[in-house]
Amino acid sequence: MRTERRTDSPGGAAIRQRLLQTLGLHSLLGRYLHVVGITVLLLAAAAWITDRHVGDAVRENTANQSEHRQLSDQIRDLGNDLEDCQLTFQSYLLAPDGRQRRAIQDLLGRLVADARTLAGNERLRRSAYSREVAAQLHQDLTKLSAEVRRALDIRGDPQRLFPTMAILTTRMAPAAAEFYDAATRALDEARGARADGERLGVTERFSEARHVLTLMTNANRLWVAKGFVALDDAKHAARARADEVKPHAELLGNHLEALASLERQGRLSPRQGESLRIMQRAYRDWLQRYRELRAIDASGGGRADQALLRGTIQPLFMRASQALRVFERDTETDSARNIETLERVAERVSDNLWVFVLLVLLGSAGGAAVFAFHIRRPLARVAQALKSEAESAQDLPVLATPTVEIRDLVEAFRHMREQVRTRQERLAAVLTYAADAIVTIDEDGLIEGFNPAAEKLFGYPASEVLGQNVKLLMPEPHRSQHDGYIGRYLETGKKCLLGQEREVVGLRKDGIPLPIGLRVTEMHVNGRRLFLGMIADISERKALLQNVQMREQRMRTILDTTAEGIVTFNERGQIETWNKAAERLFGWTEAEIIGTSIARIVSPESRENRGDYVEHFMRSEIQRLVGHEGEVIGLHQNGSTFALALKIGRMEFEGKTKYTALLANITERKSMMENLRRMAEHDGLTGLYNRTYFLAELERLVERVKRNEKNTCALLYLDLDNFKYVNDTLGHAAGDQLLIEVAGVLSRRGRKSDLVARLGGDEFIILVYDIAPDLVDKVAESFRHHLADYAFQHEGKAVAIGCSIGVAVMDARTQSPTEAMSQADLACHLAKRAGRNSVHVFSAADAKDVQIMSLDMGWSRRIREAIEKDRFVLATQPVVHTRTRAVACHEILVRLREDDGALIMPGGFLPTAERFGLSVEIDRWVIRHAIALLTERRRRDPTMRFAINLSAQSLGAPAVADLVTQCIAENGVDAAALTFEVTETAAIADMNTATAFLMRLRTLGCLVALDDFGSGMASFAYLRELPVDYVKIDGRFVRNLIASPVDQAMVRAMNDIAHALGKETIAEFVESEEDFRLLGEIGVDYGQGYHLGKPALTEPEAARAAPMREVS
Repeated sequence: MRTERRTDSPGGAAIRQRLLQTLGLHSLLGRYLHVVGITVLLLAAAAWITDRHVGDAVRENTANQSEHRQLSDQIRDLGNDLEDCQLTFQSYLLAPDGRQRRAIQDLLGRLVADARTLAGNERLRRSAYSREVAAQLHQDLTKLSAEVRRALDIRGDPQRLFPTMAILTTRMAPAAAEFYDAATRALDEARGARADGERLGVTERFSEARHVLTLMTNANRLWVAKGFVALDDAKHAARARADEVKPHAELLGNHLEALASLERQGRLSPRQGESLRIMQRAYRDWLQRYRELRAIDASGGGRADQALLRGTIQPLFMRASQALRVFERDTETDSARNIETLERVAERVSDNLWVFVLLVLLGSAGGAAVFAFHIRRPLARVAQALKSEAESAQDLPVLATPTVEIRDLVEAFRHMREQVRTRQERLAAVLTYAADAIVTIDEDGLIEGFNPAAEKLFGYPASEVLGQNVKLLMPEPHRSQHDGYIGRYLETGKKCLLGQEREVVGLRKDGIPLPIGLRVTEMHVNGRRLFLGMIADISERKALLQNVQMREQRMRTILDTTAEGIVTFNERGQIETWNKAAERLFGWTEAEIIGTSIARIVSPESRENRGDYVEHFMRSEIQRLVGHEGEVIGLHQNGSTFALALKIGRMEFEGKTKYTALLANITERKSMMENLRRMAEHDGLTGLYNRTYFLAELERLVERVKRNEKNTCALLYLDLDNFKYVNDTLGHAAGDQLLIEVAGVLSRRGRKSDLVARLGGDEFIILVYDIAPDLVDKVAESFRHHLADYAFQHEGKAVAIGCSIGVAVMDARTQSPTEAMSQADLACHLAKRAGRNSVHVFSAADAKDVQIMSLDMGWSRRIREAIEKDRFVLATQPVVHTRTRAVACHEILVRLREDDGALIMPGGFLPTAERFGLSVEIDRWVIRHAIALLTERRRRDPTMRFAINLSAQSLGAPAVADLVTQCIAENGVDAAALTFEVTETAAIADMNTATAFLMRLRTLGCLVALDDFGSGMASFAYLRELPVDYVKIDGRFVRNLIASPVDQAMVRAMNDIAHALGKETIAEFVESEEDFRLLGEIGVDYGQGYHLGKPALTEPEAARAAPMREVS
């Protein structure tokens, strides 16, 4: 670059230079300061003039704005409070809540106070109209407060809210109950009389009348319940609902008229006639009260708060809102006037500013001329030189100037040129050796730059792609859409892609797509718009990211779907993670709980009310819980507490210690275990302790008396004398009731310290603690005397029961619980031999006669001989499908063959076998022979299936399961053809043992049935825990199925629950075709009973069959 100098006389140039230096105009700074000084003077003058006009307007406007803000704030606060009060009041009407009521009362108080404050506002008091509106608003809100409080009182009292409730509960319900009781008494008398045709007609009439009453009262309840909700169009709704009651009322009247006609014909007994008159009176009273309800409902008086809400409260809310809108309009009008005032001031200021602008323009014109000659011309030459340098053209000369800054600019230009050339070389090296691909394109998408990294990434050499459209590097659909992206940007200027990194798909030369990260930057070079793309291969990063995301998603899914709450907290006890199960467990969401203390979820009881509980827990308690399960009292968000099991794990993460807690609500589990424990220890029918608990207590007692020679106890073995008679003649239900009443008699007679238990059947046992030996006989006689004085009453019949009691004295000489039981059992049999209803105390002489008595009572010996000599006999009874009537399987039953060939039924030997621990041996015998028999029969009929019963003792014997496995393998029989039945009481006695045993059978492929379901009064919840395939409904619910709606409901409930749990049902004791058809209608899957097939002995035993013998 050359410097060009102007020709001038030396003297003139020197004078000019000195003059410029003197005035400070030889530099741009000096000239700039002169211009600034003149401009400042002009601005000061303009500012002084403007300040005079603006000052007054600003002060006036400031005062107005302050008053306006104050008034607006008061109006806004009042409006917000009014809206909150209305919304909260509506919510309270839907769902009354004490917290909402207090909130409404607080809002009402604030509304009245805010209205009083608003009425005293100075700005409003300047207007007479505004003062009047504010005063009226205060009166309305005061009245609104009183009316809303009255509505709250009404809504909080259901009796006041629904006037019809008193009529329904105090008049109609007693009338219906009186009608129902009278009908029931008439039915009872009709059923007890001779069942001829006339009696059956009377029974049907009374039964239908009672049934129609139930339908009518249910329709009325539904009508009243809908009336509580249907607040609109009350008359129409009442008429529609009344139509639902009317048919039942008319039908009931017809039944009563028919019964009255029967009475006039003399076909009703006096007691039935009296019941009919009670029913007629109750019917008339009920209809009268129903008409009162209809009248109240038709008049819209179903709800007491309706008129208050619509006639007073709602209009007051509307008037208050309208008053606030009036204030808002007045405030807006005042604001508009302030704006007009400011506009006038602005016009005056504008005039002054135009004068100032004119002066500035004149000064600018003069300054522009000076600037063009002394600054612009030299700078233009410098700019031309810069452009020439940029285009690599020849150097242009630059004018010499006396201005210091221009000379400095020339020197800076020279230095810049050197730096630019150095940076160009450095940039070229960067593009060449950059790790990321760099592609430059123009507005048409043509490639102008393609560095070596891009060549390597896409597989194209630069020479092949330069000048080509960048779409060459894109797969579909991006290729078709690319021109649209650039076009939209050029048209709208909206930067959707520029400056942001995006993940897209590129296309290599070999046609293989690859994921890439793209960042596009816009640049302008020589007036042309170019786009530079930075491209990186993100295949590995994307694969790694997807892997991490999948792992995170799996972990989050596991955490959110696990049944247990999972909480992570740090060394300070602050919660860091909180899964969905924890939200359901404690009620707090993740956003609410994260960062808070772990003590928040523990009840104050577990925290021992310690202020430093967290520090104490993290310092001492947590180490005890790491890797082990503990129990505390959890605290729900609503303040309720529950039993909480927690197990804590410790981990190191990023150099910090973290703890993970597994949390579970174990309230239900603890309750279930307590119920299981109680059911395992108590008899399901009588509520007394059962055999299992008694035997355990007897073993403890024997050990105790061995340690203390002075301690004597007594064991009373009690057997009812006439139980079998009651059970056979009056039915099993009567027998069950007898056992319950006897249990009550024994419990009342015994001391609190004594233990009364039921062994099974009609056998009871009593442990008398700490008794003198000479008093044992008197105590036993006392128990016998109480039962001798007791008579069982059933359907007008009285049966004397009586009992035989065998007594064994336990002292230090008693060797074992078995010895004590054997002595008491033997003594009881001796009492029976003595004529029943007597007491026998075991003595040494009795021990000498045991050998002789065993001829009659040696059941344990006879059972063992039967096992050893194969004297048991198998019988089969079919189980029939209720829909197809096909035989699904056969239940295996067992009989004992006597020496004379007579067959003993199970009731004669199984109780003894259970007492002497022989049930498992009998089960083993049955399993071996039944599976062998099944194998033989399946050769003729491959569909044959057997169901085998197992005793309670077998459930705790793993050897039984081993035997099943062995027999299946030896016989080669399909395990699915075997079903093993266990009773409900046996299964729930020890849930864990029973579940493990049954699961092992199911693992083999066998099926499992739960027998006598409903006999033990177990909860349906336990059925869910047992791994069974079939549920056998106890026969006592099936015997009277046709005549008993209660039994029908019980069977239907058991069937529905079993089906819901994926199990099939079998009904026992099906004794008629009507029972079988009804079971099919209910949905029971299978039936079993004498009507479908009696037990049949298996061949060749059938040929040797002898009469059956029952032994009590």
